[in-house]
Amino acid sequence: MGRVGDFFVRATLLAIAFGGTAAAAVAGRNGPDLARGKNGSIDRRATPVGYEANGEGLYACVGDFNSGRHPGKIRPCFDGCNIGYGGKEYAAKTYSVLISGGNWVPMNQ
Repeated sequence: MGRVGDFFVRATLLAIAFGGTAAAAVAGRNGPDLARGKNGSIDRRATPVGYEANGEGLYACVGDFNSGRHPGKIRPCFDGCNIGYGGKEYAAKTYSVLISGGNWVPMNQ
């Protein structure tokens, strides 16, 4: 799969890749539940989908950047949704954060 923060929506399944491994969750009936964010804010209903080496939570987000919406990651010290674009990482200042808790399981199960 992809790098940290990549995610793909197929029907009601959300899959997120982290450094070569992946997890999946069943999302809401109409796809994943998202809450709008801006300038680094993370909705209190968001659930971490991964962790940094120091234990700080990483959250899945979709950033608005260059006339498109791109999957990314956010954590409290970021100033936006960090996305990969054109081989570089950018902080999208407007974005949506995944708030569906779901039932997370490794993709190989």
